[in-house]
This record gives sequence, C-alpha cells and structure tokens, in this order.
Amino acid sequence: YLPSKILGLTEARRQIYHMSLHDSQPGKLLDVGCGSGNFLHRMHNLGWNATGIDFDAKAIENAKALYGSHLNVSATDLPGAGFLDNSFDALTMSHVVEHVPYPIELLAEAKRVLKTGGKLIVTTPNIRSFGHDKFRDCWRGLESPRHLQIFAPNALQQCARKAGFHFVKTSTTAANADTII
Repeated sequence: YLPSKILGLTEARRQIYHMSLHDSQPGKLLDVGCGSGNFLHRMHNLGWNATGIDFDAKAIENAKALYGSHLNVSATDLPGAGFLDNSFDALTMSHVVEHVPYPIELLAEAKRVLKTGGKLIVTTPNIRSFGHDKFRDCWRGLESPRHLQIFAPNALQQCARKAGFHFVKTSTTAANADTII
C-alpha cells in the first residue's frame, strides 16, 4: 500500500474534515444535519459563529450534552428553521441531500439563507464512484431505503443550478478510498 500522503489522501481528508472551509475566513456557518455536533464544535474552535440544525431531536440532545451551551443547535429542518434571507456566510450539508424527497427545494432554501457570495458545501455518495462501479447493488452508498436518491456529480450540479446557484463546482474525492468503498 502506498502511503496516504503520496496518494493525496491526507489533503483530501483535511478538506473533508473542514468541509472545504479550511481556507475560508470564519463567519456565520449553518450546518444542516449537524448530528452529534462534532463538526460544529470543531468549526467553533476555528472561530466560526456556528449554528446547527437536525431533524433528529435525540441527536440535538446528545450534541448539547457533549458540547454544552456554546453550541447553537436546534431540532428542525431547514425550511422549518425560519432563518432570515442572507443569514450565513457558509452552509454545509454532509450526507443530507440524498435523504430528502425534494432536493432542489432544499438547495433553493439554502441559497435563500446564504449571503451573496456565500458558500454551500454538500457531500453525498457518488453513483459514478469506483465503489459503486465495483460493487453495484451491494455498494454501501445505496443504503436503501434511507437514501431516496444517489446523485452523479452532473446531476447534483443541475439541481444546484435549478435551485438558483450560478457558480457551481462539483468534485469527487478519494478521502476515504482506503477505508470505505
């Protein structure tokens, strides 16, 4: 096995760890589907004014127990949160979009609450991945019935454009290629 650094996995993992915000100036961050609050806590420690939402009230309860009152978290979904227009500098969704029945509407709501020039970072399984190509119906990214859809990069890009985003960049990563296929 080649070392992770040679394969570029170290940098890819760093980007995933910070949801590609490692080079961004800290500001107001919303994490949709914040779960345990681990990512929010990490970003708070980097200077971000971090807010998290998750539809799972138990996850929110656990996040508050783990990280205390400095973590601003609520049990709700994005449309139900009632955020004002242009509220956030960055919005992250890690493995959320594949669970929703109307991804374009979710992305449109994300655009509404993002400030002009704000960043939306979405991670999701890739139907065009090596893992899916190799394992097909047994690929772990399918996770039926929890995943309502699995996107190819161009399909996710089209959804973002339909939601009103003009500058859309999609990419794939091998960040977990040596541990998860």
